[in-house]
Amino acid sequence: MKKGYRIMVIMLCIVLVITLGVLGYFWFNQKEEVYTPATKKVAPRLYQACDEDSCIYVLGTIHVGDTRISHLTDSIWKAYQESDALALEIDILKSMQEEDLNSYFLKDDDTIKNYLSDEQYVRLTDFCKKHLLSIELLERMNLSSLYSILENWMYLEMNLSANYGVDMQLAIQAQTDHKELLELESYEFQENLLNSFSDEFYKEQVDTMLKHFNYEKGETRLLYDAYLSGNAWLLKQMLGTTRFAEPEEQDYQQKMIIDRNIQMSAKAEQYLQDNKKVFIAVGAAHVLGDKGIIESLQAKGYQVTLVQ
Repeated sequence: MKKGYRIMVIMLCIVLVITLGVLGYFWFNQKEEVYTPATKKVAPRLYQACDEDSCIYVLGTIHVGDTRISHLTDSIWKAYQESDALALEIDILKSMQEEDLNSYFLKDDDTIKNYLSDEQYVRLTDFCKKHLLSIELLERMNLSSLYSILENWMYLEMNLSANYGVDMQLAIQAQTDHKELLELESYEFQENLLNSFSDEFYKEQVDTMLKHFNYEKGETRLLYDAYLSGNAWLLKQMLGTTRFAEPEEQDYQQKMIIDRNIQMSAKAEQYLQDNKKVFIAVGAAHVLGDKGIIESLQAKGYQVTLVQ
């Protein structure tokens, strides 16, 4: 790819990312009659795990949200304030500075058209026309980045934004409070993990999003509402690893959920052994259900109680 053209594409990507954020901000403010902050505070599940000497808190999060999620319960904020440190999957604020935009793109003159069938490419162009996205930009992106853009566009249309995510709220609060912020993983680890899946896997994800966009929105809305209400049963059903039958889906779940649960549980246990009072906030899929952090700590004999 010519250097000048590549710079132009990168600038377009920056514009798109900024546009997603700006549109999200105005979209939320213009639709406050629909998404008025909840009259009662939302109640995602918060756990306390203790040994004889110390306790930690574990909150399952969701990485996007709307204005309702800014009304977390007093129990959550009290637990946060009691803790000496906040532990997230990664330091979100720092990772935003480390992000490498070059990794979004295909090399040289390669285009996404070479990775999609003719039918899928037509479906992508139709989607872009309908949803006011630039096909000229998206066809320069690799499959994993294309899927990420489609997913984030879905969130935008649902009035959901990472700016309202529980992780972001806690990270900003910790920065304001000068509270120690610990990382259970790293940005580099997560980036390498996402890049470890095959083009064929991401091709299937892109195709599913294009063909079933409205269905995916409905599933996401159901999951989000279950999270807000603290409906653990429904969350376990929707996030459970047994739902995935195809080999590549199982591989994805093994790497993205189960393997990471093991590492996160080990970190949580280490905090307890070090008598370090930590407020852990990670994706709900890592907290609830089979092989989650809570089940792991219970199996090792720690006293786990549901705070809310």
